[in-house]
Amino acid sequence: MSTHICDALVIACIDFRFQKYIKSWLEKNLQNKTYDYVGFAGSTKNLEIIMGQLDISVHLHQIKEVVLIHHEDCGAYGV
Repeated sequence: MSTHICDALVIACIDFRFQKYIKSWLEKNLQNKTYDYVGFAGSTKNLEIIMGQLDISVHLHQIKEVVLIHHEDCGAYGV
């Protein structure tokens, strides 16, 4: 298996209203970096799933940075 290394894991909410802003922020702040990107309702609401994704990203891509993106009044927290 070949080695695929990236710089970071980015975890964000799936809310469509924020995707263009998230993309813009990532382009500005992770410029010239590679990253795994995952989206979940509530971003890190389900810590067990997040830790599993983090383990996979570390194991497969040797990430060195984690970026957690949340927003106010997330509907997933009312579910």
